[in-house]
Amino acid sequence: MNVLWLYQIPTWLLGALTVVIFSGGSVAGLAITRRWVGHWRHHNDVVAAFVAAVGVLYAVLLAMIAVACWNNYTTVGSLVSQEANLVHALFRDLGAYPEPVRDDLRHLLREYVATVIHDEWPALRAGGDNDRAALVVDRMFKEWMAFQPQNTGQQLADAEMLARLNTFQSIRESRIQEGIAGLDATLWAVVLVGAVINVGLTYLFWIEDIRLHRRLVFTLGLTIGLVVYLILALDHPLWGDVSIQPTPFRAVARSMDRELQPLTPGERRLVAQ
Repeated sequence: MNVLWLYQIPTWLLGALTVVIFSGGSVAGLAITRRWVGHWRHHNDVVAAFVAAVGVLYAVLLAMIAVACWNNYTTVGSLVSQEANLVHALFRDLGAYPEPVRDDLRHLLREYVATVIHDEWPALRAGGDNDRAALVVDRMFKEWMAFQPQNTGQQLADAEMLARLNTFQSIRESRIQEGIAGLDATLWAVVLVGAVINVGLTYLFWIEDIRLHRRLVFTLGLTIGLVVYLILALDHPLWGDVSIQPTPFRAVARSMDRELQPLTPGERRLVAQ
């Protein structure tokens, strides 16, 4: 199920629409069905037993899905940090390489970080893709593989760096794949059908005070709408406004810039002040 268009809606508006649809639809359903359930008014205890059983099952289902979405969200956040830390480690460890290879690879790593922040991240957030960062990674691999170590120390350092580079590539791919992944259409169907069933069962209650009944149904619809919105917001961790930010990459970029463009003594004095 393609839900990309939902993530183009501002977060506050998406939340408001979700809540209004669930709560308003619940009250509207009560108004439609009220006239047909009056003859069941003496069976509230039986209805209550069924509502409790179905409600518990649905609550467990929603909780499991919400927790799964949150776990995936935090996993992607962890992958972002791991990827940024590996890029930073590669940048620092290039100090063992000779010139001009060291500077060339460091500038490539800095270019990768800039491309991720300014090109890839906005594209992913909009539900698209951007190949510029992948092209920079290809250039990094090409230049790293072209380097010929001149002594044992460089051979050991190069082998370690290549292993880290492959780990970085693996984490990068996992970050992108899991960051744009979402719930299966079958799960969304179960969530929505379960919401209809749970709200629909409350219509079988007979409460003399229609205003009280309406408020109770409205509250149930509101609660379900909030949980569904939470799942929707956490699903696809790199899409939309409620998405993971490239904050670790920004921190790495600042650290790289300090190394590539060190401050002059005068600038250091100004910073110290």
